[in-house]
Amino acid sequence: MKAWTIWLSTILVILIIAAIFIGTSIWNDLAGEWTVEETAAQYALNHSPLSSITKQNVFTGNGVEDVFQGKDAFGRGWFVVVYGQPYKIRSIQTSAVANSKLITAEAVKDGLNVMGTHFGYLDQTGRSQLGTNVNFVWEVYGKSTTGNYQYAYFDAKTGKLLKSY
Repeated sequence: MKAWTIWLSTILVILIIAAIFIGTSIWNDLAGEWTVEETAAQYALNHSPLSSITKQNVFTGNGVEDVFQGKDAFGRGWFVVVYGQPYKIRSIQTSAVANSKLITAEAVKDGLNVMGTHFGYLDQTGRSQLGTNVNFVWEVYGKSTTGNYQYAYFDAKTGKLLKSY
């Protein structure tokens, strides 16, 4: 009976050590990503009208961009996009942007089963790829009526479809 408890205790100690090792590895992997987003958020707060951030998202239609939504000191809503190295920033008031629900409805009307929408900024390269001069866009991802996955880009101000593929 005593040998049985020693073996059980040893196995439990090994399992606990393994769990700690795995947890530490996962934490170290994720902590680096959080640091990047935290730095971008602080940059947005320091270099834009934002005084508080309410939402964060990542836009990948034009490289990786951190997109923050929040309010300024007067309670006005803003989208702030942080991108590039060194950081560059672009911002627009939410009142100048078509609501994401309107964009989703337009995409559904065009036959897309919407899985996600992301707000983003297009630099010169992104604008030339889409053949537009629009800076701010909504990227809509979903499944078409034919079953293919599809991206659709809408002008963030007017809600007009720019391109889908």
